[in-house]
Amino acid sequence: MSDDQSMLDDATSPTRLPACVVSFLRRHRRPVVALTLVLIGAVVAVALGFSSRAHSTEWVRQNLPVAPMTFGAPEISCATKSACVADVSVSYDLLTSSGDWAVTGLQQTTDSPIDDLCVGSSCYAISESGRTVRITPAPHGSPRIDELMRARARPIGLTDLACSGEGNACLMLTQSGSSSTVGRTSMRVWRGTIAPGRNLRATFRVVATLRARSAADLPSALSCPTTRVCFGIAEALWRTRDGGRTWSAGAPLAETPTALFCVSASVCAVGTNAGAVDFTSDAGRTWVGGSPYGTRTCRSCAPTSWISGVYCDGSAMHCLALVAPHGIDGPSGGVFETSDRGRTWRQMTTPGAPVLLSLACTQRGSCWAGGVEGSEHLAVLLHLRGALSRHGAHGP
Repeated sequence: MSDDQSMLDDATSPTRLPACVVSFLRRHRRPVVALTLVLIGAVVAVALGFSSRAHSTEWVRQNLPVAPMTFGAPEISCATKSACVADVSVSYDLLTSSGDWAVTGLQQTTDSPIDDLCVGSSCYAISESGRTVRITPAPHGSPRIDELMRARARPIGLTDLACSGEGNACLMLTQSGSSSTVGRTSMRVWRGTIAPGRNLRATFRVVATLRARSAADLPSALSCPTTRVCFGIAEALWRTRDGGRTWSAGAPLAETPTALFCVSASVCAVGTNAGAVDFTSDAGRTWVGGSPYGTRTCRSCAPTSWISGVYCDGSAMHCLALVAPHGIDGPSGGVFETSDRGRTWRQMTTPGAPVLLSLACTQRGSCWAGGVEGSEHLAVLLHLRGALSRHGAHGP
């Protein structure tokens, strides 16, 4: 009996297929066997292709569409590849369009943005005075600029602004002394036409006031994995489970936190000033993690590096961390990745890379990092060629 006949007999046992199907397959066994082998080969090729792409990631430098000058580290926020903004100086705001950066045309003065936010297909630049501008990418030419809210006479004390998902719920932190005000809104308010003269505070409904012994004990950065659950970092991890109305602070963290990213109502990654990334699976009650350099320091040990940015996929198993040096004697830093929630790390950028201080990724895992290099602190933008993860990345 031929191998083709044996293979066909195994696959067409009368106990598995109806008699009519068995008869058809036996009459056309050679074409059927050939087609089966082709399909198996295609499946194997696709699997190998996914495996290759999953590991063919590298960081590449992107050209800035302006002459080199002292910018300082770009602050980056991304929603999609075509909605990603980088605030690089008091004179320029850059926006991606299919991966290429272009000057938005938004001229900034002393009232330059202190926070950028991208949601859906638009980005927003918010200044210290509360002036809010919407930047919408255009298929061709310069992006559209809309002034949504005008500046106030006095600074609003903006600490951070964060949204969940597509902007169904957004929280704004403003701080004055040892108290912070929490405001809540929906990006639907900003997508519509806002009457001239309205200010940023007017679009948010105050839902809570947080008080602490000192400003250092108040949350300074937010991450909102759901419409009702948000986290904030200070000397402890703060959490709200009712959309910002009530907050609770956990036990003091062992090291000062410097970066935060949460993927669910209980799972977060926190970077520290000691060069470590710690993970919690129970909303801050317990922590595990480690340092990309294999050693970690403590508050009294003069740490040599710190974590300036962190991002994780939907499971928080695969994460990126930006490591920045403390002074000229620290390690060179760069981008590191882990696939086992911080137990082991791999350096993705070459030693001597720019000092990277800002990290942003889309929900599909496309990432950008901003930093500076040289004695003049020239702005640098890097792009991750290839996706961080193809398994449900959770974007900022």
